[in-house]
Amino acid sequence: MKRIDSALVACSRQAGISLLEVLAALVILSLGATVAFTWFGQSVSAMSRLKNEEASLLAKNEAMEYLRAINPVAQPEGLVEMPGYQLQWRSHPIREAVHTLTVLGTASRYDVSLHELDVNLTRGKVAGTPWVQFKLELAGYLQVSSSSASIFGASGGGTSP
Repeated sequence: MKRIDSALVACSRQAGISLLEVLAALVILSLGATVAFTWFGQSVSAMSRLKNEEASLLAKNEAMEYLRAINPVAQPEGLVEMPGYQLQWRSHPIREAVHTLTVLGTASRYDVSLHELDVNLTRGKVAGTPWVQFKLELAGYLQVSSSSASIFGASGGGTSP
């Protein structure tokens, strides 16, 4: 009978889990949760940075496309409202104006110069706070004569550059 009692006592001691085992499981679970939430927070932060960088690159691309269509001699500075941001530029010549020639070597109607544009893109309600800044080089032109000569040198209704 003594043998059965000791077996029952041994079984009753092993029937549940101890407080120490519960605490160890909670520590392991909390360490895993801390690592997971830290990784999740860093992922959200990285996605936010990537989204902002993508938006700035798209805006910069749109601004360059717009600026390629302007003549920096005629518009040395400007401010334009674009969808979601403002485009502002100021240009200054970096090469002196050169009188151009036609294909045949005769004088054309234009002087051409190279300009550097300082471009600022601002976004949001705070005016003057730059979002994206870059420099761009563009050729500018100025019509210096109203000659109606064609590219072949004879007067007429030609399309000289």
